[in-house]
Amino acid sequence: MHLRIGFLLIFCLLYFAYGQSLPACAGQRIIRSEIRSLSESERTKFFSVVTKAHKIGWFDWFSFVHNTYAGTIHGCSIFLPWHRKFIREFEHMLRNYDPDLALPYYDAAIDGDDPASSVFFKPEYIGGDGVGENRCVMDGPLAGANVGVPNERCLQRMFDGGPGHLNPWQTPESVTSDIQIAVDFSDFANRIETGLHAYVHVGIGGDLFTNYSPNDIAFFLHHSNLDRIWWKWQNTNAKNLQDYGGKNIDETPAKITDKMDFYGTLVSDVLLLGYGDMCYGYTDLQELNPGVGKRDGSKGSGRPAPLASVDKKKSAKFRSINLEKQGLSTNPGDVETVLKVPDMSLVQALSDETLNKFFPKLASGEAQEQLIEMPTAVGNRSLTFAKAADSKNSQKSSFRSLAPPLSEIGVDKADPDAVKSAFALSLKKKASKKFSKRGFPSSGGRVVKRGNVMPIMEERDSRYHPRFDNLVSIRQDANKPKMAPPKRLPPEYLKMMFVDPVFAEKYYQEKLELYNALNKEGYVSPYL
Repeated sequence: MHLRIGFLLIFCLLYFAYGQSLPACAGQRIIRSEIRSLSESERTKFFSVVTKAHKIGWFDWFSFVHNTYAGTIHGCSIFLPWHRKFIREFEHMLRNYDPDLALPYYDAAIDGDDPASSVFFKPEYIGGDGVGENRCVMDGPLAGANVGVPNERCLQRMFDGGPGHLNPWQTPESVTSDIQIAVDFSDFANRIETGLHAYVHVGIGGDLFTNYSPNDIAFFLHHSNLDRIWWKWQNTNAKNLQDYGGKNIDETPAKITDKMDFYGTLVSDVLLLGYGDMCYGYTDLQELNPGVGKRDGSKGSGRPAPLASVDKKKSAKFRSINLEKQGLSTNPGDVETVLKVPDMSLVQALSDETLNKFFPKLASGEAQEQLIEMPTAVGNRSLTFAKAADSKNSQKSSFRSLAPPLSEIGVDKADPDAVKSAFALSLKKKASKKFSKRGFPSSGGRVVKRGNVMPIMEERDSRYHPRFDNLVSIRQDANKPKMAPPKRLPPEYLKMMFVDPVFAEKYYQEKLELYNALNKEGYVSPYL
């Protein structure tokens, strides 16, 4: 029996109310982990509470709120802060039933090439596509579930690639590009809302293709990830920590002192994790000193409490087991094989023009881990290519690996750290090398030009030297795995989400150019 919306409204206004002061969080902050890094018992416990909350009617409540304010929280600057608050309230609700829970996140980008193959859509996670004429969800923790908002019916999903199939969506390379290209908060928010956010909603479809999308647990796991990516971008530099601007839905300038609809709290109340009610964090990123980047309107005071401890070895173990089920390996040996192949490194494979346009921080050598959203995982097709390329290169007496051992970039093979990304660390190491203004490597102050003998084989642009013809032949291999670009977003979705169609088309064309450049220049993604 669903609780009446009126009763839930009264209860929630009391339950979610809190004062306007923003002291640092007391005690340890809870940690949100990628859902595939949870153990079977942790995952079972989480979905048990989800199922209970869904039957009681809590999802109806959150759908009601989301739909009521949909016209002012999408297609404008408030999108990210409002949803940060929204999913935090959902997390509070879950913890009311189990205080040990934290809301996991679903890293959708790692599945971008073939989303439907992800364990995320298996019965032990959220379940798969809807079936039958009404597209009802019939497997997973919400199998046979009914919703009460906007009317009594089954929970629905309708994958956009046809029954059981999903079209490709953004990959880690695309998200990394968004993080590096964004010039300010407004630019970043537009990219995330029109990019990864939109493609997962459209891809899963059904309830997720409506403003009643919180009917589906996929909504909260997806938005938890978007919140993580925003927090990651915030921590790329002090300026970003409390950067906020752009336009509200009524075209007025967005300000840090704006009140958020329904909650009545200020945007500044949610900008800094570790203050006020934002007493959580994520496993995979390093946070800047919260004392930097202060702006007028900020209410954070004192240093936030540390994050709760996480058994990284255990998390890495379960992440590895669960990713293996969908054809992704985190085996250190496989990762090291990929790192040896220049075609599988953005820094090594791409031209200066492409790097400067789509990955400016890598091009400038300013890259840090927070600017690279490329988790450690290797797809079957990518690994097959990497092994063949490594074998071919190893037969050349002049060849020495372009990749340093994992230990040199901060990854312990004996005890893999689920937090660190071997790919991010490797790109960071390579991008930090000094380049001349023309983009060529330098050594001891001497520019190494094309045609000269290259003294350091780890430097990029090695493909231009005749000593490395073996690398050139690999680049020209027509059988190399290619990345599939996302499709254009449906106009009805853009209209429903108040997304600027001009920006959406410009963004889409940019992504087409990105994927075409990656494929044309011989880059092979580790995630295929």
